[in-house]
Amino acid sequence: MPSLHQDTYSFFRELEKNNNRDWFRANKDRYTEIREAFTAFLEYLYPRLLEFDPELEGIDIRKSVFRINRDVRFSDDKSPYKKSIASVIIAGGRKKFSERAGYYLHLEPGNSIIAGGAYLPPSAWINRIRREIAADSASFRRIISQKDFVKYFSHMSGDKLKGAPRGYAKDHPDIDLLRYKSFMAVHELTEEQVLAASFSEHYLRVAMTMKPLNDFLNWEN
Repeated sequence: MPSLHQDTYSFFRELEKNNNRDWFRANKDRYTEIREAFTAFLEYLYPRLLEFDPELEGIDIRKSVFRINRDVRFSDDKSPYKKSIASVIIAGGRKKFSERAGYYLHLEPGNSIIAGGAYLPPSAWINRIRREIAADSASFRRIISQKDFVKYFSHMSGDKLKGAPRGYAKDHPDIDLLRYKSFMAVHELTEEQVLAASFSEHYLRVAMTMKPLNDFLNWEN
């Protein structure tokens, strides 16, 4: 059973203090080992994910891992590298990140999470989500109030509009849900959890718990 590299958090702590190309080039072998261990971990999980989410069939797990290089073209922060490693396993591959809910894993010192749901979905998707919630809020509320959902995620996460979204009355009975701009399930992780031999089983339990939320958000007429 593959494990995540024990140097993962140490590397990213050092990178945060030395976020420049010279330091990264000198430590690139360390990063390569961390990325390979991370990818091997996901490749081990993938068949298990398929057991309860067969729509993931056919994706390239290696392409699910995000690049470490930052896009600095439109940012005041010109640091060249991300201080994290992350992946999203999603039906259709990572390019569908803005269209479908999937399984996101993000490892960063002080900010490691397993997450699912819809992050800032574009207008076509969020409009569909809101229509489905308005049509069947009882099913949605059952999902986010399930015992295991509350255990792992506490509540649904995401920023909200200050007012009602266009097309919905401010006194709509489900306005508390319709005001969300993101519909996320976020499970926070400790470094000890991530580096433990049992982390793969923990990841799978959390992913299985978030699947009903993903299914609701991915449903199409």
